[in-house]
Amino acid sequence: PVSLETDTEHHQVTREALLRAWVELQPHSVEVLLANQSDLLNFGNNHCLFFAAILWNHTSSPNYYPWAPDGEDVQSPTVRVVDTVGVIYIAPSTMPGQAHIGVAILPPFRNKGIARQACELACGWVIDTMGMHRIQARIVPSPHEHRVRNLFAALGFSHEGVHRRAVQGATGEWTDVGHMGVLDTTWQLRARICANPKSLWDELLERHQRELDEMLHFEERVSRLKRSSSMETVR
Repeated sequence: PVSLETDTEHHQVTREALLRAWVELQPHSVEVLLANQSDLLNFGNNHCLFFAAILWNHTSSPNYYPWAPDGEDVQSPTVRVVDTVGVIYIAPSTMPGQAHIGVAILPPFRNKGIARQACELACGWVIDTMGMHRIQARIVPSPHEHRVRNLFAALGFSHEGVHRRAVQGATGEWTDVGHMGVLDTTWQLRARICANPKSLWDELLERHQRELDEMLHFEERVSRLKRSSSMETVR
């Protein structure tokens, strides 16, 4: 299972892994870019409502012992380990009752559903405990942009448009910012549907997610085509 630890000095939090996750997050987080912060603790303490290390409690079973005789495969016992696999935050918005979310997972732990579980925990806290009525994810262009959009679409976030050249990136260039958001009513409806056995409503929700994913694919292809055509015109 996945858990979130807000105490970055906790004994289960690996400091080195936490810093690597912070490095992964920095250039792709609108909130970090706007805060102009390079220090993890400063950002977490002064610019966030919630900042946590993502911990993954799982089983580990190495293939062999280092002392095994040559050519002999000695299976080790399965043990449970807790790895620090990423960071997640909730930052306040200038709009009342709203907040921004950001997440980063270290490369070796991606594609395991960890980011989705972490975001579910954080969003649940924002809506159920903090009483926020809207959560927004702001997404900048990156090699992982499509994966990020798919993550939030699967969580019920809707595509809300793109602000062109809205923020300065890590290297100083102006970059677009995509916006995805979810309302508390949508989140609570999704939670009720997921808690019940598969039904017509569940199938409708899955169909909606598939259609949203197809729309995002289409918009991405159109965006690439427009950029290509623009460059040819300039030449």
